[in-house]
This record gives sequence, C-alpha cells and structure tokens, in this order.
Amino acid sequence: MSSHSDRVSSSEDCSSEDSNSSSSTGSSSLDSTPGQVPNSIPDPHPVNQVPGETFVGRDDPVDDEPGPYDPEHETRDGWEERLHAAGYFPLPTFYVLDIPSRVSKIALKKIRRRLPDGYTLLYEPNWPNIVEPHREDRIGFHTISLDAGIVFPLRPLLTEVCHAFRILPGQITPNAHRYLHSFVNICSHHKIDPSLRLFLFCFEVLPGGTGCEGFVYFKGRTGRKFISDVPQSNRGWKEKFVFIEFPPFVTPLAGLKWNDHLLNHEYTLPASSPDLEASVEILLRGDPFTGRKYNYGSWVWRVESGGEGTSPAHDAAGRGVPSPGNTAEAEGNSHPAKTSTVNRETVEILDEDGPVDDRSREKAKEKVGRRQKKVATTHPSYAKKRARSDPEPASQSIEEAFVNLSLRLKEAGEIGPYAAKRLGMGSPTELARLKKENEEMAHILKSQADELIRLSGLTGTMKAEISQLKEENGQLMDEVSATKREIALKEQSFPGRAAAWVDENRAEAARVMTASPEATTESFRLLYREPEGRR
Repeated sequence: MSSHSDRVSSSEDCSSEDSNSSSSTGSSSLDSTPGQVPNSIPDPHPVNQVPGETFVGRDDPVDDEPGPYDPEHETRDGWEERLHAAGYFPLPTFYVLDIPSRVSKIALKKIRRRLPDGYTLLYEPNWPNIVEPHREDRIGFHTISLDAGIVFPLRPLLTEVCHAFRILPGQITPNAHRYLHSFVNICSHHKIDPSLRLFLFCFEVLPGGTGCEGFVYFKGRTGRKFISDVPQSNRGWKEKFVFIEFPPFVTPLAGLKWNDHLLNHEYTLPASSPDLEASVEILLRGDPFTGRKYNYGSWVWRVESGGEGTSPAHDAAGRGVPSPGNTAEAEGNSHPAKTSTVNRETVEILDEDGPVDDRSREKAKEKVGRRQKKVATTHPSYAKKRARSDPEPASQSIEEAFVNLSLRLKEAGEIGPYAAKRLGMGSPTELARLKKENEEMAHILKSQADELIRLSGLTGTMKAEISQLKEENGQLMDEVSATKREIALKEQSFPGRAAAWVDENRAEAARVMTASPEATTESFRLLYREPEGRR
C-alpha cells in the first residue's frame, strides 16, 4: 500500500456474528454456538444445485462453467451467444472497469467505527476500479451496501449466494443486499431457517440492466413478494467503494473473483416442497406489527427481544444479530456485558409502487410515523430501566421500547451529565473520544468552508475577466464591421473614379499604355476586347 492509502483498523469491541442463517450444507443453524467464526467454507456445489436436490428446469447440473470473454478470438456478440446457449446471462465488466472510487473522509470514519476488531478498512484514491484490487482476504464493498445490512463476519446466506452464483458482494446491488438481510432477519423472527433454498424459492437472481451492467439484483418471484419500500434510486453508489481486509485465515469468499456471467434464473428455482410452501405462507402473512408487507427499513437491522429480563441489544450480542445502524456486535459468551457504539441514522425511503398520494393526509402521517420507528436504535443500558419500570418487558417491541425512551428523554429536556451517565456516555474516555471527533469534524468543515470561499473568489475574478473579454470582443467586431464596409465602398466606387481619372489624364494614360512594346500590345489587346475599344 502507498503512503497515500487510508488503512485503519477498528477500535470497536471484538465481535463475531453468530450464524443466523442456515447453510444449505447443514453446517450452521439458529442454534449454533454464539460467536463462532468459520475459518473456511465447504467447497461450493454446482451453481444450479442444492445438496440432495436439483433445481427445476434442468435435469443435470452444470459442472463446467463457460470460459471468460476472449476478445482476441471471439466477438462480444459471439460471447453472449455462447453464454445464452450454455444457460447463462452475460455480466460485462467493461462498464465496471471504468469506475474509480471517490469516498469522503467522513464516510471512511463512519465505516471504520462499524468494523469489529480484526477487520481493516482499506482505501486508496487512485484505485482504478473495484475489480483489480480484489484478493481472497481483501473484498470490495460499496459504501451504501455496507449501510444496507452487511455485518462482519458475513452472514452465511450472503456467502452461500456468492458461492452459488460465483459472484462477489460488490456485484450485488444495494437494494439486493437490503432484500437479503431483511429476509434473514424476518425468517429469524419467525424461527424459519433462512436457507439458500428458501431464498431462491422467493427471489430471482438477475443481471443488471442498462446503467448496471456487470451487477446482479434480486427480484421477488411472482406471488411471493413480502418485502416493500426499498429505495427506487441509489444515485452515485457505484463510484463509492472501499475494501475490507479480513482477519488471518478467515476467507469466506475464497476462490471467487469478479464474474462475467450469471446462471439463468430459470435454472435456480428449487422444486416446490411442503416445507418451502409452509415457510412462504408464514412470510406472506406480513409484518406482525403492522399487518402490511415487511418494510425493509424496519427489518434490515432488526434485533429480536431476548425474553424476560434480557435486553434486545444484549440478546443480539449473544446471538450475533446486528443492532440497528451498527455492524460491530458484542463477542457473545466471551464478553456478555460488552456492547458497541450504536449510531442513529436516517434512511430516506421512496415507495416501490410509486409516489405518495396526497389524497389521504392521515395515511401519509401514518406512513411517516412507521418509518421513523425503523431508524430507532437500542442501547443495552436501557434494559435496567425497562426492567424496573415496565411490568412486562418481554412483551415490548423494539419500536415501543424506543418510543418510551424518546418520550422520557423529551421530558428530561437537554441531556445533562446525569442522563449521559445513565446512557453510558459519561466516562471520561468516551467524552474525550467524542470531543476529539467533534474537533476533527469542525476542522474538516472549516477546511471545506475556506475552500468554498477561495473558489467563490476565483469565480468572481473569472467573471470579471469574462466580462472584459466580452467587451473587447465586441469592440473588435465593431472595427471589423467598419473595415468591411469601407472596403465594400471602395470597391463599389473604384470603376467610376478610374474612368474619371483617365478622362482627366488622357495624355498620362496614353503614355502609360505605350511605355513599352509589351505594354502597348497588352493595352490594345485589352481595348479590342471591349466593344467601345473597337471603334
């Protein structure tokens, strides 16, 4: 790495994510050991086959994947025809190779704070694209996808999808990440195994269209859509990517690289079975808290209640489930009391089915209220307060708990030293860290303000120079026009002036015309060309 690279390791609590998604190989389940980090994964199976079952649409699995595009021996059209004949979609990389990374320092700090110990943030402004710097222990992620539910260690379902289709997480669009992580949390809430079979039974894996060449997105299968309100637009996300270096001997995506083809979704649909149909029936009932489809914002960072006397955040730390807005979890049984900083974030939501209808103001208010709940976050210190004041703590949802917390904070007014201490913010170390971060932010903002002032001054100078150049250009145009008029006038009056001069100076004209034999000959030739000169 060069000296210009930004290489920082997280100072957050050591954490590891418990497997809340069951592997298709049966290697993990909801009851797996908390805090377990897999150092390796089983060899990937053929992309259109789950162990023990062949997907519908093809009798035999595809054992040999098509070779990459070879521009020296085939045309692009020929390459695409070869892929379609083998049952694959093309994922052209020419578009992705031309997208460099541009990530702000503020975004880098935000990502750094989320990483657990052992994971290192890597960023270098001169990286040409997200494809070339990749290696087994250094994986590229788009920053908006890191905000879309990705946790470290990676969820088993994410690694299974990547191995099944031979793709990297960076090839998956942000909305697809939102679908996947919401799917895992929804299934975990209903005690359903979030397996690869069930995921592919509910979603199609498709190649990106125009503007998203080389990327992959997920689409709910007809009659099985139960997640809604993902953003319709994620502008500028492709040019904002970083790389995460994994701890030693942790390579969940070993053997994968940026792929240029994708298996046709027709060959990835698992055969229907009673267990899949039963799971889908439960998912299609909708959000148990709202009675509607699952809003992704309420479930992408969902933390389940741990029962009597257990705070949701503490339960999440034990099971490896991410708390809202943060991917650095507690270590589990090794450090049951340690938790990580929780950041509250606002998520902008655009309805999937179209713009909001203004005909019903109350309905709009209801939607806004529901969306505000999804960005609330849980702090473990709230468990003691809830245990003392709430008669039935286990019956409260995360949303209800934080509504109560926000009301109490509102009644208390500004957060003072006592309230800060109760919220775990009163330690000198924490205050010093926050003060230092505020000073760094103030310095960055001041630098940006100074740069804006300098640019404004340059803009004023350039405007004055442009005005002066316009004025000088106008004067030159006037002079050119006057010169053209003068030349035209001279050309128009020249024949008359010449005739008058000859008439007044006949002797001089005759002398000039006969000054030499050649001049005399030429003059008489000219005279005999004209009718008047032949007389």
